[in-house]
Amino acid sequence: MTRDPRAPKEDPRLARIRGDHEKRRPGARQIAGLLDNPGCVRRQVVELSRTDPRELSRKAGVPPKFGQSPFAISTGNRIEELAKRGSNYDKLLAVLRAECDLPVSASRIEDLNDIGVSGMDADTRLRLRVRRTEHLLQAIVERRPDAPTIIDHPVLTLSVAGVTVYLEPDALVALVIEDRLLLLEIKSFPVVDGQADTDKTTDAARQLAVYVLAARELIARLGGDPGMVSDGPLLVTPRNTSLSDLTANPIPVRRLVAHLSRALRRVEKVDEILASLPVGFTLDPVTDAHNSGADATQATAAALMRIDANYLPECRSRCDLGEFCHRQHRDQQSPAVLGRSARDTLAGVPTFTAAVRIANSAARPDDTAGPGVADALRRAADAERAATDLINRRRA
Repeated sequence: MTRDPRAPKEDPRLARIRGDHEKRRPGARQIAGLLDNPGCVRRQVVELSRTDPRELSRKAGVPPKFGQSPFAISTGNRIEELAKRGSNYDKLLAVLRAECDLPVSASRIEDLNDIGVSGMDADTRLRLRVRRTEHLLQAIVERRPDAPTIIDHPVLTLSVAGVTVYLEPDALVALVIEDRLLLLEIKSFPVVDGQADTDKTTDAARQLAVYVLAARELIARLGGDPGMVSDGPLLVTPRNTSLSDLTANPIPVRRLVAHLSRALRRVEKVDEILASLPVGFTLDPVTDAHNSGADATQATAAALMRIDANYLPECRSRCDLGEFCHRQHRDQQSPAVLGRSARDTLAGVPTFTAAVRIANSAARPDDTAGPGVADALRRAADAERAATDLINRRRA
């Protein structure tokens, strides 16, 4: 189902949850984050309410450790400038001709970054760029002779739970001969001897999947074939150690696009997500009567902990709330701090203290571990005692 980017106003319930926290403008990274942990209600509520999770974590007393490197952002901007205007687009065109067989004569470029006039607010400029992007893509769909080959700095949109999200891929490349549209993203990390950092490539692929989905929905609205948007978008990076020597590699995102479509359908079920929250819930400690009398830090932390979190150790490198959730689960002695395998193996065992109690055959009536888990814990405890006795006998 195609979502209309001209979305309705924000749900007032989400505005109440955000309270007086600054309203964040989400982007491709935030949408891609829906792929990380689809079962985490805490992350869904924070993202849907457009509350900045970094600021929220800081206000809860836990400065986030996850985030983009300012150096990487600066280097990426330098590489983009070299590939585009700094070389009159010659470097970018050379890479495209080498990697995509782009005809030498095909170099009609339109840069949308300069749309607007001095003093125009950012939202108005974005909307102008959206309309211009749609106009240019319409020309490409209709194969008009004046259609561009490259749309630099296009703006696409996706509707996420009633909020229009503006997306800014680095470029769209039209290979008209093959009826293909390629999304293109420029990153600062290098490809050395044909190998790139796996985690950084994965992050870039998730971001590109968001762009592919948005472009396909727009092409469908324009009456074109969504399949003309390639599910092998291009990742442009430095080759080896030189910032000026670029290479482009197609990144397969078909499965990511499918997963993302399902994740977006889930978060559109706002009623189901909000039904899990206490009545009148808010993340704003000033307006939260539940936390009256507590200081702002304690109140913000308490508000976050009222939302279920599906924590795993990898959240610390994927989510701005990861460090907060890690400390919460560590303090609560949750098996989740050891990873997915430990959490699943100890299903129904809320804490390490409970695990030790059950292993020593001292389970309480309120323990929720199943018979299989309890038996496994007791066997593990017996094995540990036997090993300890053997070691002690050998030392004696």
